[in-house]
Amino acid sequence: MASKPVLWLSSDVWFNLLSRRMEEIQRIQIQLKRLNPPNLGTLTGILNHVLRFTMSTSIIYDFHVRESLILLKYHHVVEQANMFFLQELEMDLHVALP
Repeated sequence: MASKPVLWLSSDVWFNLLSRRMEEIQRIQIQLKRLNPPNLGTLTGILNHVLRFTMSTSIIYDFHVRESLILLKYHHVVEQANMFFLQELEMDLHVALP
């Protein structure tokens, strides 16, 4: 990694990846709406943030997103995994994310 390598992807691979990612975010949002958990607003804010910044990383977060990311220990997860995962997201429970 010291040489700062560059990963080249074909446009087809890159745009298919982005398309699948956006479709999955939409699928999760539809499933959450059906569950109607008490924290639906928080989950929707996080998913919209992820959707908005699918192609790039946001530098400035909206206030409600910043609060949600703090509650989800975003920076701690990113430090360990170099990306963010909603590890406790359970789509089968009424409260999908505690």
